Amino acid sequence: FWSKDDLQPPPLSLSTVPRGVPLGRVMAAPRGFLHVLVHSAENLMAADFKLLKQPSSDPYCIITLGDQQHSTHTMYETTNPSWEYACSFQIGTFLPGPLLWLLGEMSQTSYKPVQDMPSLEFEVFDEDCMTADDALGEVRLQMLQVLEQPEKWHLTELPLKSPKGTTPDGQCGSLLVSFCWEPAPLLPAYACRMVAAICLAVGFAMLLLAASCRWQPPTASEAAPKQPGVTAAALLGSFVLLLATVLEFITAHMESNARIDDLAANQSCNRGLSEALSSFGLPRRRGGDSGRQEALLKVNLRTVKLTQYELTITPTVELIKHLHLPIIVLTYLLPLGGVALSFVAMSLQCLQAWSLDLQAGQLCTALALCSASAGLGCVFA
Repeated sequence: FWSKDDLQPPPLSLSTVPRGVPLGRVMAAPRGFLHVLVHSAENLMAADFKLLKQPSSDPYCIITLGDQQHSTHTMYETTNPSWEYACSFQIGTFLPGPLLWLLGEMSQTSYKPVQDMPSLEFEVFDEDCMTADDALGEVRLQMLQVLEQPEKWHLTELPLKSPKGTTPDGQCGSLLVSFCWEPAPLLPAYACRMVAAICLAVGFAMLLLAASCRWQPPTASEAAPKQPGVTAAALLGSFVLLLATVLEFITAHMESNARIDDLAANQSCNRGLSEALSSFGLPRRRGGDSGRQEALLKVNLRTVKLTQYELTITPTVELIKHLHLPIIVLTYLLPLGGVALSFVAMSLQCLQAWSLDLQAGQLCTALALCSASAGLGCVFA
């Protein structure tokens, strides 16, 4: 996390709208995520008075944006709490508007101009066990101020104002926060992955149909629907595209964002370390830095009855980690193999019996080739 000395941005004015904001950005409806980091507060009001103790508070902070709300943990017996609490707010729609329109999820509130969006609110309370929590201060930020500079962290100290005006000047300490506006891309990575899965599925269906259709016109001398090898190539290509569709759907829902370069480097590093240890006569290390062997599967056998047993096999997280790199590699290789096999099927037919007569099998294969190529482009996008 950052401290006050790490970043020194220009002071943020709470009373004026920042100048120089383009009209297109003001009127356009933003889409993305607002990341907020609540560092600490200073010189809060003391709400708890105990015998033989200095007056203090048990402060916590609530961050609100519209109907989204996050809360920090409570720091006890202090007027200078340090939370270091991070949270994120979704602003607008995450998926593009045309896609939401196709899904029937568009609403009137999906695209709000910046000036019509609710303000970002920070409220500090004192936690009480027996009575209602006491308000220690609050501050609001307009969205024009927050979204002015995207993809940059801004550290600012916000003066808290008492909602009830309990102090003469209306101020009751300050709040140190950082925020970063991350605009959503035109086509998010998840949507691109799902488009790739759909294209690969269409390619699988078209190639499977092509394997059972006629590729050449029937003649008196030759009634075969296609040349030798075409059916095998089409069936094998459809099977490869089916596997590619399943893996693409799985990787689209995997939470890890590790790159293939990092995964390959980690595997090579562990292998090199194991070889170095074995050259010195030391046991090879497995399962990370702990030096102990970690099981890939956990097997539990328990007795149900006198002659009946229940066997439970549970894969550990380490198994998923070891399979991550092969899954990612196959995600790139399988669509490429499906496109190649579709091209092989077309080439076998053309080389053995060239004809300008377009049959159903050739048409389905051409559609499968185009769809699988589009899915391959989305995979590498």
